[in-house]
Amino acid sequence: MLSHGAPSHGPSIPDIIDGSKQH
Repeated sequence: MLSHGAPSHGPSIPDIIDGSKQH
């Protein structure tokens, strides 16, 4: 969804944040 110059070869922004918290 938030694709304003962000790399689209990975999880979404929320996923990255959540992933960091979970891991």
